[in-house]
Amino acid sequence: MTGHSIIRSFENIMMIYLATTFYLMITISIEAAPSRGDLCDDMMRSVNSLCPRHEKVVSCPDAEQLQKRLDDAVILNWNLMSALAAAETKLAKLENTGTSTATEKNKCQALDGLFYLERCYTVALPTVGKYMGFDEAAERCNETGGILGEVYSVDHETALQTFIRPLIPSSKNFLYVWIGMKYQQSTSTLLYRNGEEKATTDFRWDAMYPRSDSPYMALEVGSDGDYAVGFWNARPDHDVDAVLCEKTL
Repeated sequence: MTGHSIIRSFENIMMIYLATTFYLMITISIEAAPSRGDLCDDMMRSVNSLCPRHEKVVSCPDAEQLQKRLDDAVILNWNLMSALAAAETKLAKLENTGTSTATEKNKCQALDGLFYLERCYTVALPTVGKYMGFDEAAERCNETGGILGEVYSVDHETALQTFIRPLIPSSKNFLYVWIGMKYQQSTSTLLYRNGEEKATTDFRWDAMYPRSDSPYMALEVGSDGDYAVGFWNARPDHDVDAVLCEKTL
């Protein structure tokens, strides 16, 4: 449910709640009044004017009808109070979620990261030398309080390539970045940490990949946006430029 729909529901509940409460007050006043004639008629007109889209009270009820309507109104009033409390809770959660998301995004940007799918993605370089193997890549992410980054859709892949592209040195045409999924040749799928599997065809790959020699994966990013490249798989000791890390803030 969106924020606007919650607010509209909240406003509708408030209007019905107020009308029902007023109906209760009127009904109790009629029941207690010594003379029900003109007083009843005036008050019924007030109820009708307040609730134009609901059942009209066209005449004064007798004592039995009056008691039944009073009982029904009490139940309705209680239900509306419960619905009103639930709407307030949902609205508060929505406001807190929006504030929390904005804070997490700001924290991620402060780390020079990409905030995507409520996760912060950063790129870590080798501590020694120009390249790193898969084991060192995993350690680099642990050092930053994160884990190896996983890519969840082709749109996510594109967003990461756009994010990584400015990090490519002018002396290079491509940057290779370790990622966390595992390639499964037997099923032509990618395996995620949570056990989920996705088809290799759901993503872009380098023209010569995937190959059958290793489950370890990296993302290749071209310096030219028109040549974005994509996934490839390699041995864990392969020389790779950097690693993609992800964490929840």
